[in-house]
Amino acid sequence: MLEEYSPKLNLKNYAIWDYSDLRGFLDGNASLRSAYGHLVTAGDVLSEMMHWLKLERPNFVDVMHTFLQKELITDMSAKLQSAGEDPDVHIPLAKVFVDLPYVESAEAAVLISAEEEKKLPTVVSSLLEAGAAILRQTIAQSDRRSKRNPRSRFVIVGGPGQGKSTFGQYLCQLYRAAILNNRPTEKLDERVPGILKLLSKQRKDSGGLPATRRFPIRIELRNFAHALAADPQLTLIEYIRHDIGRLGSSSLSLNDLKTWLENYPWLFSS
Repeated sequence: MLEEYSPKLNLKNYAIWDYSDLRGFLDGNASLRSAYGHLVTAGDVLSEMMHWLKLERPNFVDVMHTFLQKELITDMSAKLQSAGEDPDVHIPLAKVFVDLPYVESAEAAVLISAEEEKKLPTVVSSLLEAGAAILRQTIAQSDRRSKRNPRSRFVIVGGPGQGKSTFGQYLCQLYRAAILNNRPTEKLDERVPGILKLLSKQRKDSGGLPATRRFPIRIELRNFAHALAADPQLTLIEYIRHDIGRLGSSSLSLNDLKTWLENYPWLFSS
């Protein structure tokens, strides 16, 4: 029929579209589909939902850099109250911190000789070395459960005022500085560059800032205990979420935090 009517209607050419042709045409033209409500597909609806959900989710880099800067400034001074220092006196941590040797047990600490003590590894150096290890395992590695896998949990034992909390504070400062060190100056708080300079100078002869970057979270148990007393149902992860959201100036959901914890390397210290 088209061949018969083509000369009469002066048709230059013609084509017959079947279902697949029409569907392919509509699939490739979202604006055409949206102009006619009955042509909108389930994929269009899901795509639009994902667009809006993505807009509402906080940006990891922006939130964490804001959070790390505020934590860096808060922890810039040594907290020496347990050692008898005046809490009103602020001493830069980078100027007074000394890495100390350690042993694996209380018995070894008693029995070690002065000569052996000089050869002992130091706390921060050992923790930085452990922090440089890749802890994410493949399924095959998890099945083998090799005893050579690096340790990821450490406990520092010592008496009051011997520097246990200071080790965690200093270690977190190093990881914060490693992340913020290459951040454009105009995006940093005016106090941050000075703190970064002090830490870099202090670490110059000790291997520098950590090459392997981890996002540090320091949990002061005293503050967590106060929050837990006010809300007995509070969980640790919820406490961390609230802290990051508050200091990172963002409305952070629990699912966002869980996703971040799964995808980025972290350091937790208390």
